[in-house]
Amino acid sequence: MENTEIKRFEAGLTYETPSICDSECIFKIKVLRRTAKSVWIVGGSVKEVERRKISIYEGTESIYPFGKYSMCAVITADRKETKKMTVKEETQADEAKTILSANNTPFNTKGKAILAIMNAKSQNTHDAVEIEGGWIGKERIVPTITTSEHDLKKEEKADRYRDRAANATTKASQHYNNSTEIANMRPFGQPILVGHHSEKRDRRDQDKIFSSMRKSVEETEKADYYNQKAKAVENNTAISSDDSNAVIKLKEKLRKAEQNQEAMKTINKVVRNKKLSNEEKINKITNLTGWSKDIATKILEPDFCGRVGFPSYKLTNNNANIKRMKDRVKSLERKAQDETTETDFDGGYISDNVEANRVQIFFDSMPIVEIRTQLKSNGFRWARSIGAWQRHRSPQALYLAKNITKKD
Repeated sequence: MENTEIKRFEAGLTYETPSICDSECIFKIKVLRRTAKSVWIVGGSVKEVERRKISIYEGTESIYPFGKYSMCAVITADRKETKKMTVKEETQADEAKTILSANNTPFNTKGKAILAIMNAKSQNTHDAVEIEGGWIGKERIVPTITTSEHDLKKEEKADRYRDRAANATTKASQHYNNSTEIANMRPFGQPILVGHHSEKRDRRDQDKIFSSMRKSVEETEKADYYNQKAKAVENNTAISSDDSNAVIKLKEKLRKAEQNQEAMKTINKVVRNKKLSNEEKINKITNLTGWSKDIATKILEPDFCGRVGFPSYKLTNNNANIKRMKDRVKSLERKAQDETTETDFDGGYISDNVEANRVQIFFDSMPIVEIRTQLKSNGFRWARSIGAWQRHRSPQALYLAKNITKKD
């Protein structure tokens, strides 16, 4: 069977389709978020955020944004909203592709090129590029970041936690209602009549009230726990090596860190210039960086240690992060050239799986307790979905796998 890539809906984009009845009537919806099987949309007659199930037809995802009915609208993932540029906009776009110095020559340092990009408020559209004769601000070719498998798994994980929280909330409500229903059958303040024929039933009812209320509290706490887990997953901005877009995201993060470094260095030079007044410093900072006067004024205010401008530790830490990100980008680019390999041993094989970013050990039968203990103590975990012991891919992981299976 031919393996074709499926065209998928992307969160944050707007999609459109003409009406079957009137070609001049265009339906538009915006995809706010998605999982593997659903999208959350808004737009058109969809006034509030609503969930729609995804269908796949001929390698393209599609949805029924306004429901299923005769001649209903169908929006597919290949129908992204298109916006035509005016002649004036095209001219401005051509002029904005390159940023040069005041005398229309390249800048002599990367830092000056970055500051010019920032001053032109083009920090999200241009990069400092080295050419013969110096540096220029050149329009970035922004890579398309499609929804990766890692992103889908992350969203599915958050959805699982949300579903568990909703289920726990429902159970908590049921237990609470059971408790109050039994309690309401008893007159308020009615004591247990010891020795009366109703004593046994009353004690049993009190146990049920207490038990149901306790279960309600436990389920409420469980719902809070899973809601917090879902928020933690959604708010996690760490760039995982499992993400197919990791290199793109790291380069974007690196670019912003380099911009911040040059801005901090330049601002500190202005702040330490004793020939300038505070008003002149503020004007110079705003002219160099394009930042507002409020931000520039705040920079000139001493911190709790009496330091003005950006303290040295901020530049040192940011510079260390830049180096770390550069090293990680190089490492990921090297790993992208690797190929999956398999190494046999007596009783199974080891897979150095590049696509999954895992070192996986497949046994022909369940390993003995000593081997399982050794696997767990060295970071390997059992993955029931594939029937293998695995951990994140690294030279150390491969060494441990071979050592545990006694493969030299």
